[in-house]
Amino acid sequence: MNLVESLSPESQRLLAVWNALAPPIRPSPREIELYARCWTGGAGAQVLVQGMTSELVDLAIRQGASRVSGMDWREAMFPAMRCLGKEDWSQVENIVCDWRTFNPQLEGALDLVLGDGSLTMIAFPEDWERALQILQRYIVPGGRAVLRLAFQLEEDFDFGSYLGKTLAHFDRECAKATPVQRAGLLRGLIAEIRLAIGLGSAGQTGAVDLGRRADLTRLSCTELTARYSHWTEWETLQVALPSEENARKGIRTGKGVPRWEAARQLLEACGFRVRHVEWTGTRPAPGAMRLFAAERE
Repeated sequence: MNLVESLSPESQRLLAVWNALAPPIRPSPREIELYARCWTGGAGAQVLVQGMTSELVDLAIRQGASRVSGMDWREAMFPAMRCLGKEDWSQVENIVCDWRTFNPQLEGALDLVLGDGSLTMIAFPEDWERALQILQRYIVPGGRAVLRLAFQLEEDFDFGSYLGKTLAHFDRECAKATPVQRAGLLRGLIAEIRLAIGLGSAGQTGAVDLGRRADLTRLSCTELTARYSHWTEWETLQVALPSEENARKGIRTGKGVPRWEAARQLLEACGFRVRHVEWTGTRPAPGAMRLFAAERE
C-alpha cells in the first residue's frame, strides 16, 4: 500500500482538492521567491506554517530552519499535504490547533510565521485580531509574519461582468490549447473563480456575506458545469469547485477579505510593523492578492 492509499477518506479528499488547484489559490514559484526574500532568522530559524501549505513547508526546509511546524485545526490536512511536499518532511511537527487558540508551547519560540490564504479563512476583524494577538506572543521581537492574503480592490468589483469576460477569454485560450494545456488552464480558472467569489461577497467592513458567497458559488458552478462537464479533465478537476452548501454554512470557506489599509491598521494595533508589501499576480484582478512581511515590535 502506498502513502496515498493509506490516507483516510478525508485526507484523500483534501489531497484531491489541492491537486486540482493552481495559482492564484496556491502560491506560484514567483511568490515562493517573495516569501524567501522576506525570510528572517537565517538558517536555524524556528518557523510555523499556518495551514500546512506544502510549498511553504518545503521552503522552510530548504532554508535550513531548525524547527518547522505546521498548524491546522484539521488533523486530516497533515498527511494530505505531506503527499504534496517535495522535501523530506520527517522532522516536520504537526500541531492540531485553531489559529485563534493560544498554544503556550509556542510562546516566544518563533522567528517566522508563514501563511498563504490563512487569515482569509477566518472573520475580519474580530478573528483576525485574535489570531494576530496570538502570533504576537509566539514571535520573538524582530521576527516576522509573512502572509499572502486576499484583499478588496480599490475599485468596485462586478462579479457578473468579471465572470462573463473571464469565461470568454478562457474559451478563446482553450480553442488553441492541447489537452494537457487545457487541463492546466481549467485548474487555473477554477482557482481564480474561487478567489473572485470572495472578492464579490466581501462587504465594506471586510466581512464576507455568506449568503452572497453561496449565491455566487451557485452561479459559478452552474456556469462551469454547463460549459465544461463533457470534458475528460472535468471528472478529476470538478472536486476543486467550491460548495454552495459549505459557503452558506461558513464551512471550509473564506470569511475575511478586508481593505488593505484596514488590515495594516489592525496589524499595527496588534504589535506589528509592516516592512514590505506588494501585489502578487493579476488574477482575478491586480491587487486581489498581496504578500506582506510584518515585523513583531
